[in-house]
Amino acid sequence: MAHVLIVEDDPEVLGVVERVLERDGHTIQHAADGRRAHDLVYSADEDFDLLLVDLHLPLMTGAAFLNEVYPLIRWRTPAIVTSGVEYMIEALGEMRHGAFGVIQKPFRIDEMRDLVARARDQREVFKRLQ
Repeated sequence: MAHVLIVEDDPEVLGVVERVLERDGHTIQHAADGRRAHDLVYSADEDFDLLLVDLHLPLMTGAAFLNEVYPLIRWRTPAIVTSGVEYMIEALGEMRHGAFGVIQKPFRIDEMRDLVARARDQREVFKRLQ
């Protein structure tokens, strides 16, 4: 399936998302802040298939992380942003910069799984076109 980087600082949310995606056959890496996520993306031997990024993070926000990595991943690796309602304007702004989708917290698992599946399909199309 897909190699997914989850960037989430809430251990409860991370645990749920990780379990669901692993059950769906995905391999997971995670980072609790944007700085660590940045390091993982730039040190990876191969591209992640999907980034699932919370916007409200310590050390480096999700938006700052995405701005740093978009030049490296653009069009190759879909990014889904997650955000509470208080940051939804910022989350929707990420769509202008290239995010594949937005999930508002608290989110429904089926909604997340559907968006992840569509992002994975887009990644597969990109791989075939290479």
